[in-house]
Amino acid sequence: MHNEVAPLARFAAVDTRSPDAAREAIGRIFCPHFLSPTQRAPASFHARHHTVEQTGYSVNFVAYGATVEIDPGELSRFFLLQLPLKGSAKVRCGTIVADVEAGRRASILSPTLATRMLWNEGCEKLIILIRRELLEAQFESLTHRTCRSIEFDTGVDLAGPVGRALWQHAQLMLSAAEDGRTVPDAYRVLLRDGMTALMLTGLASNMSDLFDAPAPAADPIAVRRAQDFMEA
Repeated sequence: MHNEVAPLARFAAVDTRSPDAAREAIGRIFCPHFLSPTQRAPASFHARHHTVEQTGYSVNFVAYGATVEIDPGELSRFFLLQLPLKGSAKVRCGTIVADVEAGRRASILSPTLATRMLWNEGCEKLIILIRRELLEAQFESLTHRTCRSIEFDTGVDLAGPVGRALWQHAQLMLSAAEDGRTVPDAYRVLLRDGMTALMLTGLASNMSDLFDAPAPAADPIAVRRAQDFMEA
């Protein structure tokens, strides 16, 4: 984006041509990770990370310029919805590998699954980080069940109805982040809850069968937990 203004440019947190500096700085924003260009001292390496923190989530723009390998292991504390704006990447989360490409396919990383990625040269992504406890609370609200570890399939088809909805919703979140504090906090929270509901009900995961089944009785969550405990 040399002749364009990158998303969230007013909120630049990292702008460096040093892989070591990028690894340390972006690690503080997301989590500690291995980051290595595939070529020795590539001239095209230029790490940029723009970020806006919201209530329970953040909106991010990330680019590295050069082809890089990234290994964060398990994210532990959050989910990452990664939407390519330019270029392509190969993403492995758990045992599922997805080839992602701008306009065609995105990826989602789950906190309990080990992740490795190869971002090809020129890859740029819009990344929505959602705190694990917020998505799990949404799961309990929708299903009235105690939440176990939620693990999504890695790839997201952006051409399908759910993928298009995720893309459009992410654009709303980006727009609200770009506008800073002029957008009411209550609206930002609604955007967050809409995204988590869409992810849980629309994307394939180890919990998908619960959303395909008939709706459970609307017992209070505390009662449902007690029932689950007694049944166990």
